Amino acid sequence: MTSKDNSFAQLIIIRETGPYSSRNASKGAMLPEFYRLLTSLGKNYSRDKAKELIFVTNILNKNTYENRRVIWNRLYHRYFKINSDWVADCFANAATFGIGSNDFISLAYLYYALRDHVTYDFVISTVWAKWNSGITNIEPRAFIEFVNDRELNAPELKSWKETTRNKMASITLSGLRDFGILNGTAIKRIQRPAIADETAYHLLAILWAEGKRGRALLEADDWKLFLWKDRDISNALLRLSQQGWIKFESGGQTVILDLIRMPNISWEAANGD
Repeated sequence: MTSKDNSFAQLIIIRETGPYSSRNASKGAMLPEFYRLLTSLGKNYSRDKAKELIFVTNILNKNTYENRRVIWNRLYHRYFKINSDWVADCFANAATFGIGSNDFISLAYLYYALRDHVTYDFVISTVWAKWNSGITNIEPRAFIEFVNDRELNAPELKSWKETTRNKMASITLSGLRDFGILNGTAIKRIQRPAIADETAYHLLAILWAEGKRGRALLEADDWKLFLWKDRDISNALLRLSQQGWIKFESGGQTVILDLIRMPNISWEAANGD
């Protein structure tokens, strides 16, 4: 298997498709923790070193072992369980732009959403439907209604007690606010997040690895994570084409889309550094 094939194989298994989990009930976006860890790791992005920094060095200044364990389990599942040197390289470089940068926040958001089945489905269904209808206000009850509606086809949700549902609603909306999908504190409103071109390319590469081609790439539900409509998707792909990362032409029902930059190409090489 070639290096390119290895890179695609790693991307195929990123998306979480199993039963819904309440693992995020105690933690939200965790952007400060992830950023602190990334900047401490530098180019030495490895799960073993990250685990050592959390448990031994206590880089996040958490007093109890249990707190460190919970944080590690969340970060590990979202970001360090991904067995891709390319993704690791891009995370490390995104952090160099700063904790408030679109590069860091949008890339962290993409993998957070893909690695958490319940957040992914909530955004591409409930949040998207509201946004597409011109409704921007969103309350915790929207998440609770989402869970109630899914119970029939997701029996694991029946075990979620009312306290779990309420906590998940609060944490999920707060997390989406931290990622820029929502704004506000007491009253939250939906907004289109700022998405870096690098993040759009990551999603495109994942969809490509999963076997989507041509128009299917443009019509994938995943773009709803960014609250993008057809024109937004096309504009993003045109920017990627202008950078020489992809070949993209679209007219009527005909779509020509091919990758030029492959997901075994380092961030520096893709950006001319």
